Amino acid sequence: MSAALGSERIWRTSDWYVVRARRDAVLLGGAALAIASAYAAAIVLTGGDPRLLVPPAAILMVLAVCVHPVVGLYLVFGAALLFEQFPIPGLTPLTSQAPIYQNLSQFTPIPLRLSLLDLLILLTYASWFARRLAGERLGARMGPFGWPVLLYLSVFAVGMVIGAARGGAWDPVVALNEIREPAHVCLMYFLAANLVRDRTQLTAVLAVFMALVGVKALQGVGNYGESLKLAYDLDAVTSHEDVVFFDVAIGLAVVAALLGIRTKLAYALFALQPVILGAELFTERRVAFIALGTIAFAITLLALAGTPRRG
Repeated sequence: MSAALGSERIWRTSDWYVVRARRDAVLLGGAALAIASAYAAAIVLTGGDPRLLVPPAAILMVLAVCVHPVVGLYLVFGAALLFEQFPIPGLTPLTSQAPIYQNLSQFTPIPLRLSLLDLLILLTYASWFARRLAGERLGARMGPFGWPVLLYLSVFAVGMVIGAARGGAWDPVVALNEIREPAHVCLMYFLAANLVRDRTQLTAVLAVFMALVGVKALQGVGNYGESLKLAYDLDAVTSHEDVVFFDVAIGLAVVAALLGIRTKLAYALFALQPVILGAELFTERRVAFIALGTIAFAITLLALAGTPRRG
C-alpha cells in the first residue's frame, strides 16, 4: 500500500523549481519596486520629510536582528556611541536630537515607559532566546566577568528595594530612569559574552567602535568651529561620554603600537588619532584627562606585568 502511495507521488523536476524561483523573484522584486515607488512619491509630496524613512528602516532592523541576533548587539553599541544621551549646552548637533533614550510616552501617543534602545535590547534577547529554543546550540555563558557584573547590578536593585520600603518621596519613574543605564551595561555584557563568538564578530565590534568614534571626533572638531562663531564661550563642545570613547581609542592605538600590531584595523586607528586628539583638546573636559590618565596607568601596569623580570 505504501508502495502504491509512493508511486502516485508527483516528483518535481529541476525546471519546475527554477520557474518557481524566478516567479518568486519577480513577485518580490515587483513588490519592492512598488513600495519604493510609493515611498519616493510620498517623499516628493511631503517635501522630503525624513520621518517617512523610519518605518522601512525599522522593518529592516527588526528582520536583521531576528535573522542574526548579533546585529542587535552591533546596533545598540553603535547607537550608544553615536547619539548623545543629554544635550550639549549651546550646540544642537543632529546626534543629540534623536530620541532613542527617551520613553516612547514622551514623544509618541504610546503609553510605554520604554525607550527605543530598551526595545532594541529586548528584541535582541528575544531573538537570541528563540534561537536557543530552536536548538541552535547557543548556550548561555556568564563570561569572565559575569558574577562581578551581577554583583554590580544587585547594588542598584538593593537600593531600589530600600527606597520602596522607606516610602515617602520614592518615585518608581525616577527609580527606573536611574537603574536603566546600569541595567543596559549588564544586559549588553551578557549579550556580548554569548553572541560574540569568533574573531570576525570581534573585529566587527572594533570596526564599529573605530568608525563611530572617528565620526564623533570629526563632529567635535566641527562643534569647536561652530563655537568660535558664538558671542560667548562654551564649557565644552562634546558630551561627557564622547571623551571617554576618545580615550579608549587613544589607549587602543598605544597598545597596538607597543605590541607591533600592523593590521588594516590598526592602521585605520592610527590614521584617526590626529582627529581624536584634536577633539580631545578642543572639548576641554576634565573627565577626558582623568580618563586618559587612568588608561595610561592601566597600560603601564599591564606592560610591567607582562615584561619578564631579569637578573
